[in-house]
Amino acid sequence: MLALYLTCAVAGADPTPPLPTAQLEPDTKVRLQSVWAGDGWRTGTVEEPDKCTMIHLDQPLEAGYNRIALLALSRLQWRDGAGKWQELDLGELLAHEPTGCREESTL
Repeated sequence: MLALYLTCAVAGADPTPPLPTAQLEPDTKVRLQSVWAGDGWRTGTVEEPDKCTMIHLDQPLEAGYNRIALLALSRLQWRDGAGKWQELDLGELLAHEPTGCREESTL
């Protein structure tokens, strides 16, 4: 699940769910793209093992890794209530990570 902003219901408003905040909750199902993960999309689940948000991949990478840091991603999406993939702002997500999680040494 994602932590979501509260929104006011407005008559006739688009029923699209509110945008996620800059913090992903553990166990949220996502899909990602990364130069480290090869071509195409990879799916996984959000986890926070050491205070840095990581994605636990459904299928390990060819090198055997089964987790990937937000810093290593080029795109990240979550599935909304209608089952559609929605883009997440990686810059905003990273801005809310602890300083050590935003450094290349965490890759």
